[in-house]
Amino acid sequence: MLGERAAALAELNRALPPLQRLRAHPSVLGCQQELAALGAQLAVAEPAVPPLTGHELSVALLASQGLSNREIGAQLYLSRLTVDYYLRRLYARYGVARVAI
Repeated sequence: MLGERAAALAELNRALPPLQRLRAHPSVLGCQQELAALGAQLAVAEPAVPPLTGHELSVALLASQGLSNREIGAQLYLSRLTVDYYLRRLYARYGVARVAI
Protein backbone atom coordinates (compact mmCIF):
# COMPACT_ATOMS: atom_id res chain seq x y z
CA MET A 1 0.00 0.00 0.00
CA LEU A 2 2.79 2.43 0.90
CA GLY A 3 4.63 1.54 -2.31
CA GLU A 4 1.49 2.21 -4.36
CA ARG A 5 1.07 5.60 -2.73
CA ALA A 6 4.68 6.55 -3.48
CA ALA A 7 4.29 5.36 -7.08
CA ALA A 8 1.07 7.36 -7.49
CA LEU A 9 2.72 10.49 -6.06
CA ALA A 10 5.68 10.09 -8.38
CA GLU A 11 3.38 9.71 -11.39
CA LEU A 12 1.34 12.78 -10.47
CA ASN A 13 4.52 14.78 -9.89
CA ARG A 14 5.79 13.84 -13.37
CA ALA A 15 2.45 14.83 -14.94
CA LEU A 16 2.26 18.31 -13.41
CA PRO A 17 4.98 20.26 -15.30
CA PRO A 18 3.55 19.64 -18.79
CA LEU A 19 0.09 20.56 -17.53
CA GLN A 20 1.45 23.74 -15.93
CA ARG A 21 3.19 24.74 -19.15
CA LEU A 22 -0.10 24.35 -21.00
CA ARG A 23 -1.86 26.42 -18.34
CA ALA A 24 -4.19 23.51 -17.84
CA HIS A 25 -7.53 23.40 -16.08
CA PRO A 26 -7.73 24.73 -12.49
CA SER A 27 -7.83 21.14 -11.28
CA VAL A 28 -4.04 21.19 -11.71
CA LEU A 29 -3.89 23.56 -8.75
CA GLY A 30 -5.94 21.11 -6.67
CA CYS A 31 -3.57 18.32 -7.69
CA GLN A 32 -0.59 20.45 -6.62
CA GLN A 33 -2.18 21.20 -3.25
CA GLU A 34 -2.95 17.52 -2.69
CA LEU A 35 0.62 16.54 -3.49
CA ALA A 36 1.99 19.20 -1.16
CA ALA A 37 -0.33 18.02 1.63
CA LEU A 38 1.01 14.50 1.17
CA GLY A 39 4.56 15.80 1.49
CA ALA A 40 5.58 15.34 -2.15
CA GLN A 41 8.38 17.41 -3.63
CA LEU A 42 6.77 19.33 -6.49
CA ALA A 43 8.61 19.78 -9.74
CA VAL A 44 8.65 23.39 -10.90
CA ALA A 45 7.64 23.85 -14.50
CA GLU A 46 9.61 26.23 -16.66
CA PRO A 47 7.43 28.72 -18.52
CA ALA A 48 6.68 27.54 -22.05
CA VAL A 49 7.56 30.99 -23.38
CA PRO A 50 9.70 33.57 -21.60
CA PRO A 51 7.81 36.67 -20.45
CA LEU A 52 7.75 39.73 -22.69
CA THR A 53 10.06 42.66 -22.07
CA GLY A 54 8.52 46.10 -21.59
CA HIS A 55 9.23 47.17 -25.17
CA GLU A 56 7.96 43.87 -26.60
CA LEU A 57 4.72 44.22 -24.67
CA SER A 58 4.25 47.85 -25.73
CA VAL A 59 4.92 47.01 -29.38
CA ALA A 60 2.61 43.98 -29.26
CA LEU A 61 -0.24 45.99 -27.71
CA LEU A 62 0.01 48.75 -30.29
CA ALA A 63 0.33 46.25 -33.16
CA SER A 64 -2.80 44.49 -31.90
CA GLN A 65 -4.63 47.81 -32.29
CA GLY A 66 -3.75 47.82 -35.99
CA LEU A 67 -1.05 50.50 -35.94
CA SER A 68 1.67 50.38 -38.56
CA ASN A 69 5.32 49.93 -37.61
CA ARG A 70 5.91 53.61 -38.33
CA GLU A 71 2.97 54.65 -36.09
CA ILE A 72 4.13 52.34 -33.30
CA GLY A 73 7.63 53.76 -33.56
CA ALA A 74 6.34 57.33 -33.37
CA GLN A 75 4.35 56.57 -30.20
CA LEU A 76 7.21 54.72 -28.49
CA TYR A 77 10.04 56.89 -29.82
CA LEU A 78 11.56 53.95 -31.70
CA SER A 79 12.59 53.66 -35.32
CA ARG A 80 10.39 51.71 -37.71
CA LEU A 81 13.19 49.17 -38.06
CA THR A 82 13.40 48.68 -34.28
CA VAL A 83 9.66 48.04 -34.17
CA ASP A 84 10.07 45.57 -37.03
CA TYR A 85 12.84 43.84 -35.07
CA TYR A 86 10.63 43.48 -31.97
CA LEU A 87 7.72 42.16 -34.02
CA ARG A 88 9.91 39.59 -35.79
CA ARG A 89 11.20 38.37 -32.43
CA LEU A 90 7.65 38.09 -31.12
CA TYR A 91 6.51 36.21 -34.23
CA ALA A 92 9.39 33.77 -33.92
CA ARG A 93 8.83 33.25 -30.19
CA TYR A 94 5.14 32.47 -30.64
CA GLY A 95 5.46 30.56 -33.90
CA VAL A 96 3.62 33.07 -36.08
CA ALA A 97 4.21 32.11 -39.69
CA ARG A 98 2.09 34.72 -41.41
CA VAL A 99 0.48 38.01 -40.42
CA ALA A 100 -2.91 38.92 -41.87
CA ILE A 101 -3.06 42.52 -43.02
